[in-house]
Amino acid sequence: MFLAAHSLLRRLRSRISEGEHAMTTRGFGALFLFEFLVVLLGVLAAQGLAGWASERDRQEEMTASLAYYEGELADVHAGALMWQSALPCMTARVGTILERAAEERPLDPGMVEPLRLSRAWVAPVSQDMLGRFEREQGAMRTSAQAVIAEYGNRNADNAKEAQRLWSQLRRASSVYGEPGPADYAAVRETGSQLLAILDEIAIGSNGLVEVAEAIGVEPSDYALGDRANRPVRDCAELWAQGSMIIPEEGGHG
Repeated sequence: MFLAAHSLLRRLRSRISEGEHAMTTRGFGALFLFEFLVVLLGVLAAQGLAGWASERDRQEEMTASLAYYEGELADVHAGALMWQSALPCMTARVGTILERAAEERPLDPGMVEPLRLSRAWVAPVSQDMLGRFEREQGAMRTSAQAVIAEYGNRNADNAKEAQRLWSQLRRASSVYGEPGPADYAAVRETGSQLLAILDEIAIGSNGLVEVAEAIGVEPSDYALGDRANRPVRDCAELWAQGSMIIPEEGGHG
């Protein structure tokens, strides 16, 4: 703005010195006012264009962020379905392990082989961006999405703990030699903790699926890399594959 005004004054001085027009005081004032308005309108137009471009960029950023967020919600929905399919098998297996530990019977190595568990989660979203989501799609949908994200991230944390506890059940496995009373006692304690974690995951998964279905968040194909995945079909597949995440074409992921 200051540069434009400076340029205007410089042009006026040049015209006067070159004698292009015989300027009266009124004529000089009219010319100054005209050119000032031209410059002012140009500046305002430039500012308006810059503001429009900035708002367009903000809208594009919000749209991209919302699309990414919805993609992560679709992933945790898929993860919850995987848990729903695998949980009955895992709970029954832990129950069997507890029974054998109570009878001080060694566990077959295959009973406590490592399992690949779903740990899909949702990246944190800033309060500013959540506010923009709310203005774009309404408070009710944004709040429901936040609930899905909370359930998904809680499931991911619980899955990490379940993985740790599952590995500790090998203490009563015969592959490491004959377990003693202390080993069986430890496995019973670990199994009880694991059942509690699995119960929490069941509650979280059920709640997540219910909210996701209510607002129309479809589960993704849970792509890991370039491969789509699905839940296990039955317990036999879970134990055979050692994973609750099954590639669509079959085999290990």
